[in-house]
Amino acid sequence: MTGADISGADIFAAALHGAVLSGITADERTKFYEPRCPMSGAFIGWKVCFGRRIVQLLIPADARRLQGTTYEIRVDKAKVLSIRTGDYSQSFTEAHSYVDENFWYRTGEWVRAESYETDRFTESGGGIHIWMDREAAIAYLG
Repeated sequence: MTGADISGADIFAAALHGAVLSGITADERTKFYEPRCPMSGAFIGWKVCFGRRIVQLLIPADARRLQGTTYEIRVDKAKVLSIRTGDYSQSFTEAHSYVDENFWYRTGEWVRAESYETDRFTESGGGIHIWMDREAAIAYLG
């Protein structure tokens, strides 16, 4: 894609892993090329875990964070604030990842991704996969 002009294009879910992106031209109308998550400062993210548990996470200011061409974000660390059902009817003290059953989220504890993928366009790369809002996390459940 070297030198490509993607001005005004919608590249949602484009598979750009391994693409050479030098010299790309994009503009403010280009959708899903620039990350939409905060690239600095702390923010709240949402994680979906086994058993349809929704985990509220504090992403600290010093956490690495990446976003490819979808709504999903990857971070390297977070603090677990709460774990609840989608309808808020139940609270839990722990939940485990859909992808790695040995990766646990426990209320009040910090979690870290040991194998954090630094290529933002590797959508399924290592990291803690989150969404910016609770509704998006719930929608992922289907």
